[in-house]
Amino acid sequence: MRESGPPTDPVNATPQPDPSARVVARTAAYADKSAVPGHHGGVGLWRRSGVLATAAVGAALSLGCTATGVSPHACTEIGAPAGVAVTVVREAVSPAMTLTLRICQADCVEQPVDLVPGSITVGATCDSADPDASCSASSSPDGTMRGFVDVPALTVGDVRISGELRAGASRTRLEEITVTAEATYPNGRDCPAGGPQASIRVTGAGLR
Repeated sequence: MRESGPPTDPVNATPQPDPSARVVARTAAYADKSAVPGHHGGVGLWRRSGVLATAAVGAALSLGCTATGVSPHACTEIGAPAGVAVTVVREAVSPAMTLTLRICQADCVEQPVDLVPGSITVGATCDSADPDASCSASSSPDGTMRGFVDVPALTVGDVRISGELRAGASRTRLEEITVTAEATYPNGRDCPAGGPQASIRVTGAGLR
């Protein structure tokens, strides 16, 4: 009896790849539109099995291999910048407001924060409970203002932050607080870490 095995080329009898060994990796990315300046709402479509993205869509896949084949987890080229995420709560928002922050670790940087209207995701629905089902959701303004300060030199650990909030002729000094910058894992903890990030809220009583 002839043993079964990979098909061969009838001309040169060179073994051909086993079609069952082919692996197709597909990644669907759903980006949060609330982080895009000037985008205050809309409808997003994605698949349940997709990778949640914060910065880029359609990045190439980097697949890790094991002795038995391809690793079940795919690491994409989606990254996370080092910096500080800022939310100005609804009660502290005012027309024509500007925010400047001073962010310190070994050194200090001071820069204005580019604020855009914040939003929440509502009405998330999926066609079925299947992991590959198509899903949709819409975003709705929530009254906050949000921004992100890029700090390339930021490291994991304590960060001292102070600032100033301006609205017309009014100026409010924001007293210094200490928060913790933590490593981010945009592709999950099985993949390399992204840039460290910290987050703060600006309230009527100051920074939190």
